[in-house]
Amino acid sequence: MIKGFALPSTTLQFLSLLFLLLLTACSGGSSSSGSPASFTVAATAGSGGGIAPASQQVDHGASGAFQINPDTGYRTESVAGCDGNLSGNTYTTGPITEVCEVTAVFALLDLGAPSNVQAEAGVSQVMLDWDPVTDALDYHIYYGENPGIDIDTAASYDELLMEVTAPHVISGLTNDITYHFVVTAGAGPAESPPSVEVSATPFAGAVSTFFGSDASDGRPFSMLVHPVNGDVYVLGGISGDAPMTEGAWITDHSGCGNPCRSALARFTPDLAELVAATYLPPANITAALTAMVADPVSGDIFVAGQGSGFSGAGLRDEDGEPIIDPDTGSAYEPYQVSNGGNADGVLLRLNADLSARLAATNYGGPATEHLISLAISPIDGDLYVLGAQFGSGGSPAPGTAGGAQETYAGGNNDLLIARFSPQLHELRQATYLGGSGTDWGAANYDSYPAILVHPDSGDVYVVNSVSSTDFPTTPGALQESVPGTNTNGIVARLSGDLSELLSSTYFGGDNQWAVTSIAVAADGDLYIGGRAIGNSLPGREGGAQPSFPFGAAAGFVSRLSADLTTVRQSSYFGALNS
Repeated sequence: MIKGFALPSTTLQFLSLLFLLLLTACSGGSSSSGSPASFTVAATAGSGGGIAPASQQVDHGASGAFQINPDTGYRTESVAGCDGNLSGNTYTTGPITEVCEVTAVFALLDLGAPSNVQAEAGVSQVMLDWDPVTDALDYHIYYGENPGIDIDTAASYDELLMEVTAPHVISGLTNDITYHFVVTAGAGPAESPPSVEVSATPFAGAVSTFFGSDASDGRPFSMLVHPVNGDVYVLGGISGDAPMTEGAWITDHSGCGNPCRSALARFTPDLAELVAATYLPPANITAALTAMVADPVSGDIFVAGQGSGFSGAGLRDEDGEPIIDPDTGSAYEPYQVSNGGNADGVLLRLNADLSARLAATNYGGPATEHLISLAISPIDGDLYVLGAQFGSGGSPAPGTAGGAQETYAGGNNDLLIARFSPQLHELRQATYLGGSGTDWGAANYDSYPAILVHPDSGDVYVVNSVSSTDFPTTPGALQESVPGTNTNGIVARLSGDLSELLSSTYFGGDNQWAVTSIAVAADGDLYIGGRAIGNSLPGREGGAQPSFPFGAAAGFVSRLSADLTTVRQSSYFGALNS
């Protein structure tokens, strides 16, 4: 201020106000109260997705957050702006000190081409299957009669099937015409490159083939489709020279010590080729190998039955070299090397090629035992066998101590259940299951019992027909007491360690009943099937065929709760009239 010169009061007020405004601007936008100012952070997205919110107010020095939302078939290619970073689908800005913008860019998903595409021909159809593709929502099939399918050239293929899933059956095809297929993965507008082209030729009518010897042969006892290679395996009796294959385990009919009594054959799925065939011991004419199951992990084949003079063998590899048990440091040895009595149950383990026996064991005591049905636990891979013991033989079968039923109950026979290690070197546990009558084949010896390991609980289920009126049932079961006067079906559930009978019921009515098969529903319920003589099927009301059909006997199917307390529904199946 110049000495002797005074400013008007209004001018001083104006300068003071101007000073305050300048001070506010220099302090980063603080208001007169000292609180921080906020800034607008905008957001934009390219095609193929969105970003939310479209904008937001962020305080000075704070961070904003945005959700990045790709459309179906798209992926987030980049998000940038405001010095931020992306974690999952959330983009977080850096500290905000000025107006800025976040931009999201999207691109189509990079889907891989389907792999391991398989084409299996049938009658007027082809079934395609393939491995799943990451991020794919569905699949497209391009096919035609000419090879060289180009998915970008419509003239190169005859048909396009959109939004299918594996496996997929294409029906209505012309038999004896070769069709070519490629598969792509899809997710909205995204589509993968094509798979390798495959082909298949539908055929007319059923496919059949003979397999037998130059003598009178027994029936096939067991058949399975291999869970790994897809081939068909058939186990049956044989009494002469049959068409064995080069490199099979036993190719000479006399290679079992005496003429072999069983054979195992492997066919391609179309039954057009005999892939492998081997004879199987034992050689006793009264012996029979009747059960077979394939291990879904190793692919090995387990076979069970009865034999005398049979010798067990320790676990070997496919070259015949002993395999060492990592727990003991010694070679695996069979659980039981030789017969325990008149005739024993026998177990064999073969490779899928049928070129080598990998392990074998006897199972039995002084009495006569026969193993009839097999199951592999989907939980731990142990082998469960179901059979029968005929007469007490003066002592219990091996391993029944600690089982749900430790002693033989009497009568002609009792069911016998055992659990083995996959190496056939250890009997984990065994148990009887039966009453004082006949507990195997009471209705008919062709009515073989069946065993199943529940994939969820690991519980063991068995079905059969019995004449015992005191078969062990459990309180609250569907039919605790004998429902009929002749023979009855039974369904029993044991703990996986075979130490406890969890639930058990008769199943039947008047006259003669047998339960011969069992399967698990997707929700854990059980389906059972068998043969009935009588119009008293439990749960038949409301079934597809609720009345006993015409004829002396009929088939039936029923759905039970897993605890065997309730029948959901039943139906007969048989001829409706004469």
